[in-house]
Parts: sequence; C-alpha cells; structure tokens
Amino acid sequence: MNTPSIKGKKKRKTDVRPGLEKLAPCLSSLKKWFQKSNLPLTEQQYKQLWLYHTLLREKNAEYDLTRLYQFDNMVQKHYIDCILVAKLLKGQLPSPILDIGTGAGFPAIPLKIVCPDTEFILSEGRHKRIQFLHEVIEALGLKKIEIYERKIYDSYSRPVKGVITRAVESIPLTLKRIKRSLVPEGKVIFMKGPHCDEEIQEALITFSNDYNLDQDIAYTIPHSPHHRRLVIFNRRENKIKGSSIQAGTKEGKNIFPFCPRGDLYRKMETEGYIHEIESSANKIFKYFKALLIPKGIKKYGFALVFGQKITYELMRDFPKICTGLILSQKKEEISGESLEELLKGFSQESFILYRLNRALYNELDIFGTGADILLVKTPSMQQWKLEETKPGCTLMVPFQDPENVGTVIRAAVSFGVKEIVLLQEAANPYHPKSLRAGGSAIFRINFQKGPSIKDINSLVGRMEQEEIPLLTLSMKGKNIRHFQFPAQFILLPGAEGPGLPRNLQSHSLTIPMEQGVESLNAATATAIALYEWRR
Repeated sequence: MNTPSIKGKKKRKTDVRPGLEKLAPCLSSLKKWFQKSNLPLTEQQYKQLWLYHTLLREKNAEYDLTRLYQFDNMVQKHYIDCILVAKLLKGQLPSPILDIGTGAGFPAIPLKIVCPDTEFILSEGRHKRIQFLHEVIEALGLKKIEIYERKIYDSYSRPVKGVITRAVESIPLTLKRIKRSLVPEGKVIFMKGPHCDEEIQEALITFSNDYNLDQDIAYTIPHSPHHRRLVIFNRRENKIKGSSIQAGTKEGKNIFPFCPRGDLYRKMETEGYIHEIESSANKIFKYFKALLIPKGIKKYGFALVFGQKITYELMRDFPKICTGLILSQKKEEISGESLEELLKGFSQESFILYRLNRALYNELDIFGTGADILLVKTPSMQQWKLEETKPGCTLMVPFQDPENVGTVIRAAVSFGVKEIVLLQEAANPYHPKSLRAGGSAIFRINFQKGPSIKDINSLVGRMEQEEIPLLTLSMKGKNIRHFQFPAQFILLPGAEGPGLPRNLQSHSLTIPMEQGVESLNAATATAIALYEWRR
C-alpha cells in the first residue's frame, strides 16, 4: 500500500518491493515474509525463529548484537539470507559445521532451526555475545549445538566437515585459519557480497595445493535489491596418483592432471587445460601486475621470478614455495636441464598453469627474458632480537635499491653469513629486481625484520652488554686489511646517499681505494668487507 508523503518531509526509501511494505512486527508477518520468499517453514520453526527475533530485540541494547533495527531489514538480511543457504544447498549441510565469528548467531541459529539434525559449533570470542548465545540455545531448546568461547586461530585442530562464515574476513584469511581443522573433502561456505572475485582468485593462487573452488552461486534476497554470492571451497585430499601431479583448474572448477612439458602444447593446448588470460581487466592479471611492486608483494605474500636458470633452481631446490607457471610465448623445448623431468619429480606440489596473450605477457615480462615466469610464495619474516643473535657475522641491510639488496644477499650467502637483518629502509628482497640480482640465494637464507637505521645508535649499549660489537663501513675508519674480526659481530654498511647516521658509536672500517675515486657502490663495498672477513 502506498502512503502519501507528508508535505515538507521526504518519503523514506525502502529496500522492500511492493506488497510487503510496513508489515507489523509479529509472528504472522514473519510467516508472510517467508511464504512470499518461497521459504515455507514448519509451525515449530516459525515459533523458534520468532522467539529468536524477540530475544534479539530485547537483548540488543544490553549485548550490542546487531545494528539492524527495522523488522523488515532484520527478516531480509538476517533470517531469510541465512536460511537461503540451506535452500541453495538443498538442505545438505556438512556436519559438524563450524560457524566462525557467529556474533549474535548468524548464520548458525537460523540454519540450525531449519536443519535440526546438523551439528553446529559456534565460535565467538566476545563475552556478551557468548552469554546471549547460551540464552538463545536454552530458550529455543536446540540440540547438537555448542559454543566455542573464543576466536578461531590457525592452531585450532578439532576436525570438522564444514565451515561457514558471513562477513567476517577475506576468503584467503579464513582458509588459512581453518587449514588444520577441516577434514579432506570438507567444505568452506562463504556468504559474501557480489564483489568478491579478487578474494576468490587470491585464494585459488595462495591455496592451490589445499583447496579448490567447488561452487560460486550468485543470488538475490527475495523482494529486495540485495545481491549476494555463496562461494564454496573444497579441501583437497592432496593425494598423488602415479607420476602425475595436480596442476591447476579448468575454468576455476575441475582439477586436471599435469602433463610433462614436452606434451604441454600438443595435448593441453587442445584440451583447454591451461588458464587462458586475454584481457588486461582480468583479476588474475591485475594480481600478477601487483606483484611487480613492493606493495603488492607485501600484501599478497607472493613474488614473480624471471629467468630460466633461477626458475629451474627454485623448482628443484624449493618445490614447496613454487605454486605456478606463467607460460612463455615460446613453444620450443627449454634448453639445458629438463624442466619436464623436474616437474615429474614433484612429490606433493601442484601448479596452476597460466598463459597470457602476447601483449599481456610482454607487459609482465619486464626483463624481456621470454621464459616461463614462476609464481612463488614468499617466506615470512620474524622480528630480529639482539639477544638471539647467532655467532659469526650478522649483516644489517639498509639499501633502498632492490638491485643492491639482491646483490649483497647473494654475496652474503656466498661468504657464509647466517643471519641477515633487513632494516626498515631496505627494499623488499622479493622485488623482481632483487631476485634478478640475487638469484636463488634470496631463498637460501632466512631474513629478519630490523629497526630503522636511525635507531641503531640506541642499541649500541645493549650490543656492548651482549659483547656483540657493531662494525660499520665508512670512508674514515680503520683499514679493513689490518682488522682482526671478532667471533661474533654485526656489520652495518651505510645506506645509498645518506650513508650512516651521525655520531653512530661503532668500530668503523674503510676499504682502501686509489686516489680520485669518491666511493664504492654500497653493495660492492659490503661484498668486499664480507670477503675480508671470510678470508
């Protein structure tokens, strides 16, 4: 029914389509909503849902349960949206199923009402909401449902066959969080908004070994403009059959067996098993482009590796971090050691294979290698602790030029440095230019995150207490040829341009040079100092 607007006031817009406006909050109106939405419930289920709604309204001010107050919005966005999941899945929910960040009980309580035989575990860390959930379970007489009174962390290991979550966090974060608890073939059900393609693609790349995309269902809440997506991932079994390995997806859904490189273009090209990317607007291509800059590498935890030699070395020596290949435009076999044989030897790894059209590949191949581009996971970095410094040389790297960072890491690994501390000013070691300069040495040592070079002076006193002297490189210092290196020390070269902080208390060393030469490249000077230490 349309009501005339009052003069001088704007009529409030409603999300509800004609025929369902302004239903009075009551059990009868609740029934009408569900019947009009083609979601008929039993009389008992209607009563339980109405009691749940009543408790939610009564306790909201005390427990801070929801920001929705209008009856029609609560029915649409809370109850109908949650119960639609059961309809879309034809009532086949995995059991037991874990609801992460359930809050006031969404989606678990509405789903439990319509799927009484499914076992639910509700995870919630906030005390007030935990209290409310206990009250609801008792009032509604729900069975086979329990509350896990804390947040779910990566260490959670209770086996479950399903996980469901609504608007808690991104898809990749949830998949990481429940990796230890979800059994093989278990399902992760995400209730998402319409714009989640980037999350899905990131998850497919990040967890290609562990999950595959099972369903992506777009739907609209009945009698409303609200668009939703139900995104479901399956936990892989990670079983290897014969000499083949799992190598990606076809159209994002069907897992295909990997073919050796020699058969790649003859067999896989004709069967369509390579993930083809033809448009610069493609989400995965944008993801790859993001990995060309430090911000993207840090955000996603992945890097692109350019060059045939380093690609081979990483796949041979570090297969667990290798997750995919962006295929080159060349169709001839790779010369030298056989990548085909290397791929056959993978034990438990899986690849996603991508092929870009020539223009996109050339845009991504910033070094003009013309070779396959390797996608790798970047190892995590721990915070450096002075008291845990290892014997020998600890190298602090302040360089802002990624090529210098790669070069000095390569030298440090070659000369036996066991500990590298990246200061806050340092370029990302997984930047394409760092990897190009450092090669596979970048992955042969663990990095630690250190302070700013400006804050090093404040640590000198603690270094002396720990008997770990600080050695620096400068134009004015003791000739490095005549210096006796201690058994344990920290080496700090100056940053490009500004050099070392003023008044830094340290043992200063200098590298003798011919007259007329202003200075050495920072990475070169560091490499020489490391050589002298090792010699």
